[in-house]
Amino acid sequence: MYFRSGLIYLQAHDWLRGNAAFQQALDLAPYQDHYRRFQDEASIEAARSLPPSQKDDLMDEAEAALQKGIADNPLNAAGLARLGYHFRIRAAWAGTPASRQYYLDLAMRMYEKAVILGPRNVPILVEAAELYVDRSDVGRAAALAQEALRLQPRYAPAYALWGDIYLLRGDLVNAEAAYRQALTIDPTQTLQERLRTVQENSTDSQRRLELAVIYKVLGRPAEALQEVRQAIGSMDNGPLPIAQQILTSLQP
Repeated sequence: MYFRSGLIYLQAHDWLRGNAAFQQALDLAPYQDHYRRFQDEASIEAARSLPPSQKDDLMDEAEAALQKGIADNPLNAAGLARLGYHFRIRAAWAGTPASRQYYLDLAMRMYEKAVILGPRNVPILVEAAELYVDRSDVGRAAALAQEALRLQPRYAPAYALWGDIYLLRGDLVNAEAAYRQALTIDPTQTLQERLRTVQENSTDSQRRLELAVIYKVLGRPAEALQEVRQAIGSMDNGPLPIAQQILTSLQP
């Protein structure tokens, strides 16, 4: 009953009540690990609109709940990946570079364990690869992305991931093609979710280039142009060749 109530609250974007309902569900059934994922989702969404001190308190509570689930079931790959995702969000919200790096390192540890325990879990492979992209580790990101598509050839987020990888390689043509393939497979969700994820890190010039190309593929050239110009403006040693290519491709 409480779990269903939590889902209803999530659909209504009533995040705090959803969080409370999932906690009640966990109190009655503490070994239902998937409840924790929904509770964490409610906590993160609620925290987005809170001031920093309250945000940290809510995220600390959510982290403790996830850690308890892992302590109860340390071989749960999905639980480890969810904690990794939680740490990625905390890294994006971190107030200092040191704090950001701290949470990224924690996230990487969780995903590495999750990949070992769930080597055929395609969403986990893609999420782990996204973190390697954030670290500009193209080789490891590409290896996981390739394995994800071998296991599930029409998994749209894997194609969006390849778009990111090709951009890191400076290959605009294949980056656009990968993003377009993701859009073809899933016209309504994958790239929009990728936009939201990237926007949380959009002060980084590489993230802005990703935004620019995704906006272009989505048919939003004005926003694409704005992002690539901001990316170029933040590059201390002059624009990268890939940035110039994106800019040129957007010129009338």
